[in-house]
Amino acid sequence: MDNTVTEFVQIFSLIIATVVAGISLFTFRRNKNIELQNHLFQLKTVAFSNLISEFVKLLSIYNRMINRYHKILDQDLNLDEKALQLDNLSYKVDTQIIEIHKAIGKNSVYFSANITTLLTEFTNKFYGNFEGLEDQDMEKVQDAFEIYTKKQSKDMSSIIEKMRDELGLEKLNEELFKRVKNGKLNPIASSHEK
Repeated sequence: MDNTVTEFVQIFSLIIATVVAGISLFTFRRNKNIELQNHLFQLKTVAFSNLISEFVKLLSIYNRMINRYHKILDQDLNLDEKALQLDNLSYKVDTQIIEIHKAIGKNSVYFSANITTLLTEFTNKFYGNFEGLEDQDMEKVQDAFEIYTKKQSKDMSSIIEKMRDELGLEKLNEELFKRVKNGKLNPIASSHEK
């Protein structure tokens, strides 16, 4: 009987050790998966910020270009000199577009094909030159630039919103706000409480 109790204790200990090992393995895998998801989310957030920064640069260059355009047309230069200066402005925009295409390519792995296509198509809208603009009515050109700039800003805001949706930033912000409101600032403690 003593052997039976000892065998029972050994079998029971083995079962408990197996269950504990299984739970430990499950917990390790789950935590590793969560850790990987958190890291991927951080990379996606950095990619999002980098792309938005590049687009802000483009819009800034474009706005400076419009201001410079008016100054060039007001200068007492012949048409060839004005055309050369306008081409230089166009070159600056095109250079920034190339930088954005590089950033889109580099960060495209973090976004859906739909977002990547939207970003590329939006960027391509800025390609162009100023040929013939120096001969047109300046007020009409200025109005066209203003309308175009407003439309591009609106389109960019729409794309940013789609990127935020894809990242789930609104939901994340709501959850963070609830945690802060409830005084649960420690993310580890709040995840264990659920």
